[in-house]
Amino acid sequence: MVVTLVTHGRNAAPFSLGCHQPPERPTHKARSMRFPLSLTTSVVAFALIGLAACNPAGLSACIFQMWNHGIITSMLFLLVGVIYDRAHHRNIDGFGGLWTQMPQFGALTALAFMASLGLPGLSGFISEFLSFAAGFQAGHPNVPFELFPGREVRSDLWFRVLTGISVGGVVLGAGYFLWSYQKVFQGPLNPKYANLEDMNAREMACVWPLAIMTVILGVYPSFYLDVIMPAVNKLSTDMNMPWIR
Repeated sequence: MVVTLVTHGRNAAPFSLGCHQPPERPTHKARSMRFPLSLTTSVVAFALIGLAACNPAGLSACIFQMWNHGIITSMLFLLVGVIYDRAHHRNIDGFGGLWTQMPQFGALTALAFMASLGLPGLSGFISEFLSFAAGFQAGHPNVPFELFPGREVRSDLWFRVLTGISVGGVVLGAGYFLWSYQKVFQGPLNPKYANLEDMNAREMACVWPLAIMTVILGVYPSFYLDVIMPAVNKLSTDMNMPWIR
């Protein structure tokens, strides 16, 4: 669940108040690999938190989150293509125990899942942390937020409440990813897939560069942030939000 708020002008005013949730738990027949993949689109909403804050941390988080979305989501789609090419279906309940049969595929999928849910040490964590930090820093006690005509609250408190609610999205996303990983890779191996081959060199060549970038930017995010910060600081100054000091 991610609640987003965008402000405009000197008086904070609602531009969008959206609730981004993981899709409903599918039925037995509908549980497919597209289910965890659809969760990756919800991480884009974290970028809106930073965009709403309009401070340097928030704008850099927004840009970094979109970069991570392109890297991590591409890795997830490639990995789903690997298993679909062998099993010719994406039904989560049709697998089980694939780790013993396809350890390289299982390891890279675990890395992609952990990066998407924001595990520390991977690039997804950096952008999500910056988004939440920016949300808690946004607003100002002297800048009101008009909930409805005649009713105003402090913008800093409003930002903190919405950002706090948004943190719940990380918990929900982690639960869905871990559930999907358990259904596909853990437990006894389905005899039907005892002859599946692990990833070949062509597939590894496609996925490994994305995995390496995810780890490098998670450990050393300055490699990317130092490039964008001059433009981010200039943009934050030009937007001139009242809480930017």
